[in-house]
Amino acid sequence: MAPHPLPHRSSSNAGALAAALVFPIGVLVCGVVTLAHSAEGLLRALAAVARRAKVDEALVALLTAGAEWEELAIVIASLIQHRPALALGNILGSALANIGIGFSLGLLCLPRSRLPRVFSHSARVYTRVQFVLTLLVVGVLGAFLGVAPAVPQKWTHVLQGQQQIIGGALIAVFVAYVGITARAIYRGALDAPEDSDADSDSDSAGSDADSDDDRSEHSFVPPGLAAAASGSAVNPTTPLLARVRARPRVSIFSHIARLLFSLLLLCLSSFIVSRAVSQLGDLLRLGDTLAGLTLLSLATTLPEALLGLVAGKLGRIDVLAAAAAGANIFLLGGCLGVVLVFPSPAYPSESAGELAAMRGGHVSAGAVHARDLLALLIASGLLMAIVHTRASRAFGAVLFASYAAYLVCEVVVWSRGVAH
Repeated sequence: MAPHPLPHRSSSNAGALAAALVFPIGVLVCGVVTLAHSAEGLLRALAAVARRAKVDEALVALLTAGAEWEELAIVIASLIQHRPALALGNILGSALANIGIGFSLGLLCLPRSRLPRVFSHSARVYTRVQFVLTLLVVGVLGAFLGVAPAVPQKWTHVLQGQQQIIGGALIAVFVAYVGITARAIYRGALDAPEDSDADSDSDSAGSDADSDDDRSEHSFVPPGLAAAASGSAVNPTTPLLARVRARPRVSIFSHIARLLFSLLLLCLSSFIVSRAVSQLGDLLRLGDTLAGLTLLSLATTLPEALLGLVAGKLGRIDVLAAAAAGANIFLLGGCLGVVLVFPSPAYPSESAGELAAMRGGHVSAGAVHARDLLALLIASGLLMAIVHTRASRAFGAVLFASYAAYLVCEVVVWSRGVAH
């Protein structure tokens, strides 16, 4: 997918710009749809393989619920294309969108009658963990990006030299969170998070299908044998071989093949999506950071928005909280850790500030701004505060309006336009 030439911003070339935007927008839409379906297929195949392998269900639920595997694929694809600023912007933007869109839309869709308005203990624990992690990430990023005014410059230089160590620590924190939470779920201290990539009806259908597969080998007993087992008389006319063919059980190798195919499709679609967003950012003269904060994060948060709508209409407020908190823990722990551990040289089309920020693949001043980190911290704090009070449509309206205002300010007021 070769990049289109950048048209000049003039009224005479407005038509050329619009025509140039058609192809990457179409590719982006197709890529996002494929990305969502491949992520869902990967989760279902992973759960099926885990059940057949007798892996603990609590760990399976934790890894398949709230886990942003498609976001991790986007991050890796961006790094492969030498777009680390796009990956970093997408992580922060998606973490904001999970709260500002997914969680807020769920609150706005809450029915008025006969529903619990108080969140469960498990939902409160998840939001506390994500707030502590967000506070840690904002503090560390603000320090070594040099956007925290209270941090001395010498400490900024020290932290910048320890980027990979910090990334490894974030990944270790995420792995520890998975282990501790899985153990707590297993011992009954927490409720397992529910799948954020499919609704309950789909899950039930999938479970029924798996159960049918497991029972298929024993689902039919020939009438003659059944009669003999029950003590009934067997006569020469009893059809002993009637319908002896039973539906074969789906082997674990079939589930593994589906898992590998879904993983391949996920990687390809994530590469296409990140490439399309990069091209749109170039055409619209946006830096990679801004493109990740807005275009890419909005595109990849559509499944969470749909989940929020469905969960809100059903009154499942704990699903809303667990999905938003779990997704942000995955983003700020696992995905951000990958960006910091595996540096990627910056792409030449990035803005001058981003080139300086990402030179040699190392994140430094200019990659993100203090306002982005502050917005993320405020959103995380509001999520925890709402979960510790009660579910309300008014809270959802405030969150959604605040996020919309942030996007407008990012694009219109604080635009990181690239001067070509």
